[in-house]
Amino acid sequence: MNFDHLRELNELFEDRRDALILACLARGVANTASQPPNLSQLAILMIESGGSNISEGDISRSLLRLREARLVAVENPGDRNPVYSPTPLGHQKITLLTVLIEAIADQDSNLAALDERLS
Repeated sequence: MNFDHLRELNELFEDRRDALILACLARGVANTASQPPNLSQLAILMIESGGSNISEGDISRSLLRLREARLVAVENPGDRNPVYSPTPLGHQKITLLTVLIEAIADQDSNLAALDERLS
């Protein structure tokens, strides 16, 4: 087992919203041809992604933590509506998280198929 990856995931999940915010940012950047999302657009992306309605204040605190961890960059920080995007390191973390989620989904599917055969 690679404990370095486990530590990375532990840090990413220190606050449960951080991983969701980072994933929504990556999705928002990938789905937007013009520019990355601002705070209000990110809140909407989170709701559309099946996340709960998280206050902009909570999102803002998570963005600050993610920026300090160098996982998120802010464009036009002095602007009234700055926009946020994952850094290359943020993209690496979200890729790791995606691989983990897909592996868990595959494992769940395999276990369900095995359980069905055994019953």
